[in-house]
Amino acid sequence: MSYRAFLGVLTVLPFLVLAVLYTAGSLEAAGQGQNSQNSPPDFGETTITLSVTENVAAGVLGAPITATDADNDTLRYTITTTPQDTFGIDLVTGQLSTKAPLNYEAMSIHQTPSYMLTSYYFYIGVSDGKNARGYGDGSVDDEIAVEVNVIDMEEEGVVDLLWDQPQVGTPIVASVSDPDGEVSDVTWQWAGSTSNTGNWTDITTNGTSDTYTPVAADNDKY
Repeated sequence: MSYRAFLGVLTVLPFLVLAVLYTAGSLEAAGQGQNSQNSPPDFGETTITLSVTENVAAGVLGAPITATDADNDTLRYTITTTPQDTFGIDLVTGQLSTKAPLNYEAMSIHQTPSYMLTSYYFYIGVSDGKNARGYGDGSVDDEIAVEVNVIDMEEEGVVDLLWDQPQVGTPIVASVSDPDGEVSDVTWQWAGSTSNTGNWTDITTNGTSDTYTPVAADNDKY
């Protein structure tokens, strides 16, 4: 790019001009050849599917999700889309992890039976910190789509009692809720004991519905 300027000024020293042009041209060519050889990292696939059981404590999820790099550059991994508040990733190792226990029912709430949202979808990106010519560039070089399926677990129902203070002649109403969904085909059995630690005896009279009215024989019992 400087040939004509050199020739116009240094006509008395053509050998110096040639030397300068040769050196500059060689450096420029060498620089272009070196910078054009950077290879971007590659995940080698476009998608990956993982599974996790609901309510499992937060922690690592599967094996590290890693890319390969022909130049053996140091790679950095990031979650490039939501839900970053639910999952995290080790920037160096590519190890994916959950930040809190996942809840199957909370994900599928308000969904119709034909479309139950029970999976998370997001992308993980990788960068070697360089562009194609080898200059510093933190842009994402490759991405992989991640699907995390949440597996439902059978959970126990919860029984609630509607009362102010148990007393003879005042009905106690029981109800049951199930984190897994609607409750059906419920059978009831009331029981009593002189101790709250066990030795329960079934109440055979009016003790098989969701409502029980204590009688005099229930005084001082649990």
